[in-house]
Amino acid sequence: MRSNHVASQLALGVFLYSLLSQPGELAGLGVATVGSVFPDDSSMDAPSYEEVAANLGLVAMERPLCGSCERVNMDVSSLVAWSSHMIRGGAQCKYQDSILEQQASEERDTPTLPQLEALTRGKRLMVCRTAYESFTSILETIGGPREKEIGRSLLETLEVVADSPSERALKLQCKGKIKERSKVIFGTGDLMRATTLTANEGFVRAASSQGVQFDVAVHASRALSEMKQPILKQNKYLCALHHLLSLISVRNECYIHTLLSMVESDVNTFHYGAII
Repeated sequence: MRSNHVASQLALGVFLYSLLSQPGELAGLGVATVGSVFPDDSSMDAPSYEEVAANLGLVAMERPLCGSCERVNMDVSSLVAWSSHMIRGGAQCKYQDSILEQQASEERDTPTLPQLEALTRGKRLMVCRTAYESFTSILETIGGPREKEIGRSLLETLEVVADSPSERALKLQCKGKIKERSKVIFGTGDLMRATTLTANEGFVRAASSQGVQFDVAVHASRALSEMKQPILKQNKYLCALHHLLSLISVRNECYIHTLLSMVESDVNTFHYGAII
């Protein structure tokens, strides 16, 4: 790469092209090309995504999603996010936990549920045994009543498959963000040619740094939050109201949580009997 000093400052420019038929034109502009150059009449196949990254000494951090994949492999983090009260009105609450409060702020700006629905629409949803058992344990331990209901209903719609991680997943070294459980979950999706839906971006990046790129669809992380809403612990009347409203049809959730938000903003003057 060539650098030039302009006004005593170092100016660096990097341009990447997958195909380049007229390198002379760029050279005339003072732009140096790096990598292979394929003429228009070349019968050679263009290098793969990973080969381009390797030739440039880079790590391919993001890989185009396989739009033709018919199956979606649900990671534990995606199961948790799908069941989270945070994406179903809980983002309107104020949390004492800084991580939950940060997620609530992000959720208000960018709702996660529409994204999850778009990524799974028309797909065959599967979950491996390890992810199924791990999620069930988490749900039953810290999930709220509504989250448990949604999570259990979700599991009933999934195809549960045996753990069968691919060979390349098993070869990953367990260190940092790479854990044995994730190797099994992502590896099973890899072997079955499924796109893995996940919020575990750390594992994806760590695996990529070891030369393994999985077909993934990454979404925002959302924790189970129903039982961590301060208002449910502070006021027994609001707790009862929340339980009552949670029994109403999901399609009315926007109205439900708008009502809860109004009530929670003025808890001192709230009268439970007025609603019932």
